[in-house]
Amino acid sequence: MRRTWQVPRDDFDHVLAEECIKKGVEIEFETTVIDASFTEEKATLTIENEKNGISQLDANYIIDSSGFGRVLAQLLNLEAPPQVAQHSSIFTQIKDIRRPSGKEGSLITFDIIEEEVWFWYIPLSNGNTSIGFVAPNDWFLQFKGNTNEKLRQMLPLTEKYYPQFKELPFLFEPIQVNNIAKNVTKLYGNRFVLTGNSAEFLDPVFSSGVSFATESGLLAAKLIVKELRSITVIWEKEYVDYIKSGVNVFFYVCKRVL
Repeated sequence: MRRTWQVPRDDFDHVLAEECIKKGVEIEFETTVIDASFTEEKATLTIENEKNGISQLDANYIIDSSGFGRVLAQLLNLEAPPQVAQHSSIFTQIKDIRRPSGKEGSLITFDIIEEEVWFWYIPLSNGNTSIGFVAPNDWFLQFKGNTNEKLRQMLPLTEKYYPQFKELPFLFEPIQVNNIAKNVTKLYGNRFVLTGNSAEFLDPVFSSGVSFATESGLLAAKLIVKELRSITVIWEKEYVDYIKSGVNVFFYVCKRVL
């Protein structure tokens, strides 16, 4: 049986960055994009970091793969109401010392608490497990205190997993993200294109983020290469319609399953 292994995100991101550097990609760490402008001839980003201060970068095209940072969506005022009802999430990790052996302890699962409220269980390769709740925004209002206290109050609601995690310390202060679903008014424009979560985000459970990121990022790069070779690209058909078809699949799953 084919199976994926859930790896710690920070380690995985570091490996990807190091491999890109080895292949000649220049990466600016701890850098913030504070402005973006576009003309018919070029795209210009204004960036800021502690080492070099404020500077500018010129490019033929900008591919925004900033994920939940949503750089261009915010700078260009492209935010739009999401397709799905607004939900929030709260999550952390624990050292999973009571993890079951075999299949039971190795698969990503989620526990439906009530309609539109679910708990996720994502076992990681280093022995830690990611745990979290997703629910409508109003559902979170019944829990009081800081995020640590709120998550402690929620855990007994998952009867299946509470005995496994009861009284185990959180590896970091639980993080609450409000209004997790995102949308934009357009996926491309003059000399820019949005990919992955910088464009659309529906739900943290069904891996829609990694699916959109890999597929849209690769497609955007291929289409830009075509334009650089003076080949006409119909962005609405070749990019938007294709990516939206995938978004609609996950949208259907989120609405029908949960």
